[in-house]
Amino acid sequence: SDTSRAIIGNSGTNNNFELYVNTTGGTIRLSAYNVTVVLDYSYSSLVANTWYHFAITRSGNVFTLYVNGVQAITATVAVTFTAATAGYIGCDLGTSNFYLGYISDLRITLNQVLYSANFVPPINTYNTAIANTSLLTLQTNGAGNNNGFIDGSQFDNVITRGGLATQGTFSPYNTGWSTYFGTTTEDAVVFPSASQYAISGNFTIECWWYPTVATSQSRIF
Repeated sequence: SDTSRAIIGNSGTNNNFELYVNTTGGTIRLSAYNVTVVLDYSYSSLVANTWYHFAITRSGNVFTLYVNGVQAITATVAVTFTAATAGYIGCDLGTSNFYLGYISDLRITLNQVLYSANFVPPINTYNTAIANTSLLTLQTNGAGNNNGFIDGSQFDNVITRGGLATQGTFSPYNTGWSTYFGTTTEDAVVFPSASQYAISGNFTIECWWYPTVATSQSRIF
């Protein structure tokens, strides 16, 4: 059986960036694929069918995870992430470790640490990209019978739907959108590999996350 379910990442080659739920250890884990674990946060306090805001920052070699705006864990790790052929949201390389639940307002901001202390999570969807945003998706309806996906960053790259991943109006706000990943075999969102997705140097990665099975192994990125 799978040992993880993807949240978001591009694992497949050593040092690829990956963020996933690791049920073997009971943690939300950020790692450089096949090389080192960067952050390992116990999710024992998380429950299913609840929205959580996650933000991960890197400042030099210091990595910090915030849950609902509160610092949950920090670690100092010297690591260099490498780019891959594509990035995946909700699965691992498009073929395994599928996430179960909703994700909204996923944003990658490079060369910028947006949070250095506890903060209030956003109360509105990210309608426009801020400076240095390299990816902004799962925050708006891309039409196409609710299965079109948009990159709201300056790069406006093509976001590809996998399986039955579906946009809907269920979100952490009173208005807005999110994407539903409902099966363990095919639902995912794929964004192209490019220099703007090279997770190197300082960065902030954040999203709203609503697991329908809190302890199910799943890869966000």
